[in-house]
Amino acid sequence: MLPAKYIALLFFLFAVMAIFGSILSGAAVSGESGYLIGEGDTTPLNKIMFWQTIASEENWGFFEVVGAVPGFFQGLFDLIFWNFSYLDGDMGIFKVIVLFPLSALVVYGLIMTLVGIFQKSV
Repeated sequence: MLPAKYIALLFFLFAVMAIFGSILSGAAVSGESGYLIGEGDTTPLNKIMFWQTIASEENWGFFEVVGAVPGFFQGLFDLIFWNFSYLDGDMGIFKVIVLFPLSALVVYGLIMTLVGIFQKSV
C-alpha cells in the first residue's frame, strides 16, 4: 500500500493539473479578440461545477432539491482521462506517457486507501 504522503501528493498534483487544465480548456474558446471564455462553454470544470435546483412552493414554504445534472459524470470522465480541447492531436502522446499514469496512480491510491479503511483489523 502506498504511504499516505504519496497518495496526498499524487492527488494534489492530479487535482491542480485537472483544474488548471480545465480552466485552460475553457479559455481556449476563440472569440473576436483572441481567446475568451465563452458563456455557453461546456468545459469539464463547468460540467462538474454546475448544479440544478428544482423548486416548488408548498403550503408550509418553499421546497428545493439540489442535484447534479447528467453532464456531471461526463465532466468527471473528461477530467480523469484528460479530455481537454488543447490536448488533442500531437499532444496525445503526452497524455499517454505522463497524464494517464498520474490518473492511474491516483485511482490506485484511492482504492488502496479505501481498502485499508474498510479492511477488518485483527
